[in-house]
Amino acid sequence: MRSLLIILTTLMLVPASGGSSDSGRTRDAATLRGRFPGALVHLQLGSHAFLVEKSTQSLVHYKGNERNLPELVAIYRANTGEKDGDKEREGDLRTPEGIYFFTYRIEGSQLPDEYGIRAFVTDFPNVYDQLEGKNGSNIWLHATNEPQRVDNGYNTRGCVVVNNEDLEYLTPSVRTGRVPGATVMVVESELSVLEPEAAARLREELTGVITGWKAAWESREIERYMAYYSRAFEGQGRDWAGWRAYKDRLNRQYQYIRVEVEDLHLYHHGDELLAVFHQQYDSDRFHARSAKRLYLRREEDGWKIVRETSLPL
Repeated sequence: MRSLLIILTTLMLVPASGGSSDSGRTRDAATLRGRFPGALVHLQLGSHAFLVEKSTQSLVHYKGNERNLPELVAIYRANTGEKDGDKEREGDLRTPEGIYFFTYRIEGSQLPDEYGIRAFVTDFPNVYDQLEGKNGSNIWLHATNEPQRVDNGYNTRGCVVVNNEDLEYLTPSVRTGRVPGATVMVVESELSVLEPEAAARLREELTGVITGWKAAWESREIERYMAYYSRAFEGQGRDWAGWRAYKDRLNRQYQYIRVEVEDLHLYHHGDELLAVFHQQYDSDRFHARSAKRLYLRREEDGWKIVRETSLPL
């Protein structure tokens, strides 16, 4: 049994699974109890999230509870890139830092032995990476047939690696795709860990941004609505000015607009905020349900949407 540490939180007892006695560098569970990860602002009941901390070579598993708060499940020994720092380009041997989702899985029978029992492919480079001109590909969470590789640490080409046994435990918690509830993997140099009061303030601030955006859209007041969009915004082939003209035209055509935000998930990394949710849109002339993502960045005058995607359901 290798790197899994079993965690007893104030809210739940995690059943025993795998684990290694060699956990000297792994994140200490005591530093997380009673505190909240700043990366997981709003995690719906039953959703799963993995936080990778490079400095301690740890993968921390959280699950959303009945209050839509992240609840600690377990900590695994993980292995990241050979080189320190955030990934910038193909072949730099660094693990990217940011908010990533798994697009699909590949079983070990389809992979070289070095990838162990299976791999989960991430969406690197994500929208934020592309905005910064980063490039590269094939950043995965995968296993290994060599247990000592994970124990040694810092020796991947950019992927996150855990032992075969540990990935077997994690696999039922991985949901791929673009829908709300898809499993997220947030990679940080050091985890942002907040006391309950600070976490509550952050949650109130960031959920308020989404609530304000929704109310502004429903108001059909174009200036109020566009105040939530960065001047660098691009969407549906339109820049900020084109988006403003498009939405203003629709506002004048519709007698009312109603927007429901359901299954909200909020992920936070530095100056990046990603909102993932189901959107129900209704007006007197059009109705649609979609899986929505809002990509926001912190600018001088607050959080602004830089990209927006919608997948019809």
